[in-house]
Amino acid sequence: TVTVDGITGMTVTPEVGSPTGLTAEPYVSGEALLTRLTWTPPSGETVSGYRLYGAEADEPYYSFLTDISSTVTTWDTTHPWSSDGTVMARYYAVSALNGSGHESFFSNITRNDDRDHDGIPDGEEGTYGTGMENPDTDGDGVLDGAEVNAGTSPVSPDTDGDGYWDGIETEGKSDPLDDLSIPSIHVNPDGLCCGKVICCTSIAEGIATSQTWGRLKVIEGTADEAVLLADPKYIYLQGGWDTEFTANASRTAIRSLTISKGTVIVEGLSIGQ
Repeated sequence: TVTVDGITGMTVTPEVGSPTGLTAEPYVSGEALLTRLTWTPPSGETVSGYRLYGAEADEPYYSFLTDISSTVTTWDTTHPWSSDGTVMARYYAVSALNGSGHESFFSNITRNDDRDHDGIPDGEEGTYGTGMENPDTDGDGVLDGAEVNAGTSPVSPDTDGDGYWDGIETEGKSDPLDDLSIPSIHVNPDGLCCGKVICCTSIAEGIATSQTWGRLKVIEGTADEAVLLADPKYIYLQGGWDTEFTANASRTAIRSLTISKGTVIVEGLSIGQ
């Protein structure tokens, strides 16, 4: 924040946009494994060239490395790829230049020790049992590095064992480390759930989607269903939700509710109407 003549705040708008999506990949040159950089040009901009900057992991600032033609968005450096602690990792950034020579801000920063871009350096993947070529080893929808940082397992899709994968829990705002915290299942016959992670078109589908525990939020109005629970599940069935699933001030009507196994807790539901 800068204060000038009593006015607080300052916005700096560069005359050319920044490149995006900068990534580092290893490539083979002879017997050496070196670093290749790739980026995406700024959208809708006329670029006259790029500038590459870098710094070793223990350096406090970036140094200019080279100018690059505007026709190039991939650059092969001569820097060794950092596969383990024997080669110090490097950070990289790229900027864009317009025809007047004005320079953009830096792109995103990348480093040359994480070939699958999961947030775990290649040399540490073995520590966690993860693979260098797979950013989501357990396939649960969460990058391995994010799982390590969050305390969930990068090699088990359901860390807390509640039947809901860690990615579903993370997107659904439940706790993947607490087996009593589960994501809500949203039910709308139109299949429109305002971007909610789990969206079903019927209560029956919602019950089938539920694991041992299930919390169903059903849109208000009439659900022309004879609801059956025939599995040993614990289902909290809550009707009367608005179309955005932000409030349940109304009710939902169903034809019948039969429970042959399991438990159903009902709220905001009219049965047999």
